Amino acid sequence: MRRRLFLAALAMPAGSPGMEMPGQPDDTYDVIAFDGSAGRRIFMRFRGHQAL
Repeated sequence: MRRRLFLAALAMPAGSPGMEMPGQPDDTYDVIAFDGSAGRRIFMRFRGHQAL
């Protein structure tokens, strides 16, 4: 059986793709993976569009 993950980022972090704002510092944010059975974990961390 193939396992599915669902990804989400909270809110609209400044500097994330589509949320770039000149003169504003980029937010650091986590992308969360959900496995469909109430499990969740941090999948990746970003500052703006750069992976940390």
